[in-house]
Amino acid sequence: TLSLPNGQKSNVIPFEVSKLPLALEANGENNVPAKAQKVSVPCAINGRIETDGDIDCYSFEAKSGENITFEVVARELQSSLDSGIRILNEKGDRLSENDDYQDRYIHADSKIEPWVAPPAGRYIVEIRDAHGRGGPTFPYVLKVSRAEPYFTLEIDSEGARDRAGDESVGRRDEREQMPL
Repeated sequence: TLSLPNGQKSNVIPFEVSKLPLALEANGENNVPAKAQKVSVPCAINGRIETDGDIDCYSFEAKSGENITFEVVARELQSSLDSGIRILNEKGDRLSENDDYQDRYIHADSKIEPWVAPPAGRYIVEIRDAHGRGGPTFPYVLKVSRAEPYFTLEIDSEGARDRAGDESVGRRDEREQMPL
């Protein structure tokens, strides 16, 4: 929250912090692969599904065999977006898609990791709401980055005892990703 001049506090507003170069969704038509907004890899795209049925398309260049990760951050930001993402080739043929990324857990946001580029060329990443909705409450951050190896360390402290043997300590399912 922020302190306002009148002594009141602002509402809590979630936001995403990233080391990736920032790209903003451009004004204008980017609803079809032929009119996709060009972005570079890596980047973090700030955009919004503006109206019902809106689709945002972004084009990028990839080398053959290049590993790329596409990750939507929306629900963590209290967005109404139920994201779905697809990777298309230049002709518009679907190569990969995801709605609700799943590892050990099911996540509300979409992620494709890693996507391996077939032949070198121009590709499109497409983002939309899975229910065809849109509006001012449908913002997102689409992270496009080169995939890097990592592992996830999970500690389940359920049942762990403190030194006195009385209480459980820590939080359940505490997770941290560590790059290799």
